[in-house]
Amino acid sequence: MYSQMDNYHKARMKGCRAHAATAWIHANPMPLTKFTNDQFKIAVHMWLGIPLVSREMECKFCGRTMDIYGAHASTCKHGTNIVKRDNSIRNYLYSQMKVANYTCTIEKKYLNGIGQKPADIYIESLVDNRPTAVDVSVTSCVQSKIVQNVNNHIYQAADDLIKVKLYKYKDFISKG
Repeated sequence: MYSQMDNYHKARMKGCRAHAATAWIHANPMPLTKFTNDQFKIAVHMWLGIPLVSREMECKFCGRTMDIYGAHASTCKHGTNIVKRDNSIRNYLYSQMKVANYTCTIEKKYLNGIGQKPADIYIESLVDNRPTAVDVSVTSCVQSKIVQNVNNHIYQAADDLIKVKLYKYKDFISKG
């Protein structure tokens, strides 16, 4: 069956096998993590590979093709979806750090002296009483560049994103 799937479904199936891929199904509902009914329906459709719409259409944010499965909509860098998910995860982690009595700041500027924000959460003292910068990023195993090469390993999207972040903040990291 796997050998007969197209590249999108092969990449999706790889993602379904990733460590903690089912965590969203087993998570207890909380104010910051609760799905609306529509969000849950979309998540289940994407998880099972069921089309969300009947035909492809043009993305109103970037002009690229929106596929019927919602992969483009969930990864388009020109809309607000990724930022909302990133911020939701960041805000949840921040709230948990505050509950644990850590001194932390959301998106502290000028850590690297040039105004960039290399930390979604900057923690004053975490490991060995040293400051720690935490960056939250959202990625997907069904983004087009991953789907094009299904021979990529299961965490290729995450690995690619880590490389981008490490390069972007290499000067800041080397000073740490």
